[in-house]
Amino acid sequence: MGIIDPDCVTLAPTLASGVVLLDARSRVLLVRENDQPRWGLPGGELEPGETPAEAAIREVAEETGLTVELDHLIAVYYLRAQRRGLRFVFAAHVVGGAGPVGSAEIAEVRWFPPDELPDRLLPSAPFAVRDALAGARGMFRDLDATSGRTASLGRN
Repeated sequence: MGIIDPDCVTLAPTLASGVVLLDARSRVLLVRENDQPRWGLPGGELEPGETPAEAAIREVAEETGLTVELDHLIAVYYLRAQRRGLRFVFAAHVVGGAGPVGSAEIAEVRWFPPDELPDRLLPSAPFAVRDALAGARGMFRDLDATSGRTASLGRN
């Protein structure tokens, strides 16, 4: 029996949700996980039986301590990267909670002006922020994180 080359193994695509939250000064809320040097939107993988909307609300609460209400789907991003998969990103607003505070898995939670986002961002975050600020609704965007190319379908 031969040895399996880990570069030849393909993992099943992941399903994850994220949320673009803007404060009264139009700053974007980003989180940085303890084991991740890059910033991203609050969010994470769907649990079995969970809808993308349910996952988005749950993940924001777990990661930031905030309770949110979803406004609309900004876009679904097909991410071509090391962890490929679909990212459902929603616009939302805060309706409660003591946050923003971190959690056991989150090292930092911080508001950023959209024109001053950190250099180290997870692949879909800059597209989601830009699309949210442009008023996008129900878009589909194919993101190739390895080449920087994108393709979009839908309307703004």
